[in-house]
Amino acid sequence: MRCRAMAEKNQPIRVHRCDWGSQGPVLCCECEVAAIREIDEHQYHVEFKNHRVLQILPLVRPVRGQACYEV
Repeated sequence: MRCRAMAEKNQPIRVHRCDWGSQGPVLCCECEVAAIREIDEHQYHVEFKNHRVLQILPLVRPVRGQACYEV
């Protein structure tokens, strides 16, 4: 639902990598939603376009296990 809302507003989405080994979380890239396809009742396939590498620290540190968040 969030990806669909961002696509309708033509807003980019930022993708973060969680803690991995000794490296903390990082905002990897910013991209736009190209397409959303429903697989079943609980799963969707989301395609992205216009990727832009960021590699910056997030303003908000995600909680362990958190898949998404809004700032």
